[in-house]
Amino acid sequence: TLKMTPQAYGQGIRQAGLSASQEIQAAFQEAIGEVQGERKKLAHIIGQSRHQDRQNWWLLGVGLACLVVGIGLSPVMAYLLPSSVGTRVASFIVGEKDRWNSGAMMMAVSNPEGWQRVREDSQLVEANRDRIAACQKAASGQEKSQKSCVITVPAEQE
Repeated sequence: TLKMTPQAYGQGIRQAGLSASQEIQAAFQEAIGEVQGERKKLAHIIGQSRHQDRQNWWLLGVGLACLVVGIGLSPVMAYLLPSSVGTRVASFIVGEKDRWNSGAMMMAVSNPEGWQRVREDSQLVEANRDRIAACQKAASGQEKSQKSCVITVPAEQE
């Protein structure tokens, strides 16, 4: 090393500097490549997120369209199917335990006074069922004409 000239020392320093510079440049290029790779991955993730967001909007739109079509078609389908299906659907919607009670509830809501008369008339007929049956039998035996019959009417309760 004592035999080296100043030019040789300068050349050695220059070579060491170039070598270090090339190592730094290679590391920098590698870092740039990694950053670009990560940027591409992020762009892909963002693209997927946008695509998924678009799919969510499509699902919401299709769901709402199906709901509207279902609501629009259900009365038509109930009309086209046999009547027992329509009354079962109505009973389900009303929420009573059977179709009889559903119908009674709908009549009571639609016309409370009329429904009260139906109930009172039904109770009157039920209380006099035997007498009415006997009277009908007697009327059918007498040349099928009308016959007067006596029934029991309870006092009005308040």
